[in-house]
Amino acid sequence: MVDSNSDIKTLDDLKGKTVEVQEGSSVIEGLNNNTTLKNSLKDIVEVRDITIVFMDLKSGVCDAILVDREIANYNIIIYCLINSVFNNICCGKSVFTACTGFIWY
Repeated sequence: MVDSNSDIKTLDDLKGKTVEVQEGSSVIEGLNNNTTLKNSLKDIVEVRDITIVFMDLKSGVCDAILVDREIANYNIIIYCLINSVFNNICCGKSVFTACTGFIWY
C-alpha cells in the first residue's frame, strides 16, 4: 500500500525504497520467500503497532507498507468511519483514495 501521491506503481518501483511491516505479520514470511523483492528494498522496518505503520505511511516516514489484506481492510474502514464522523466525509466507492489517501495494489 502506498500514498496516493506516490510514484510507486508496481513492485519493481519498490527498489531502493523503505517499507514498513507489522511485527509477526505473515507478510514477513512472504518477503523471505521473495528474495528478489526483499533484496531490492533499501530497508524493511518492523513496527509493533499496525496503527503506527499506517501513520508512518501517511506522514512519509516510509515509502510503502506491506500488510495483510484483512488488516488493511479493517484499518481503512476504521479510518473512514473516523473521517466521516469528524470531517463529515462520505467514503463512497473511492474508499482507498478519498478517505485514506492510500492506493492499494
